[in-house]
Amino acid sequence: MNWPTQVFQWHKEGFTAPQTSVVLAEGELFCHQAFQLGQAFALQFHPEITQMAMNHLITRSDFQLVMPGARPGNTHSSGYLQHGPHQRQWLGEFLTKWIGVREEKSDPLLAAA
Repeated sequence: MNWPTQVFQWHKEGFTAPQTSVVLAEGELFCHQAFQLGQAFALQFHPEITQMAMNHLITRSDFQLVMPGARPGNTHSSGYLQHGPHQRQWLGEFLTKWIGVREEKSDPLLAAA
């Protein structure tokens, strides 16, 4: 699959991928963002994020925006406008290929795409 080049992440923890897994996505601060182990996938980022949920995080959990490596809220907002529709489209394709389920187009940016 074509993995998205930009994704939304909201976490302060990382993990070490199991030795027998295949690392599928990496990031700067937390090197393992996704891996596959057999038929199971683990994602550290949030491909399911909607604009409403992202706005909720940057306004209600804004105290986390001052943590090391965090980006300002307006960077999250502008990044979502630029990359959100592609990320959500990727999620639909990923779910379809993995388990045959297509996500509903509930995000207005995705519905317009």
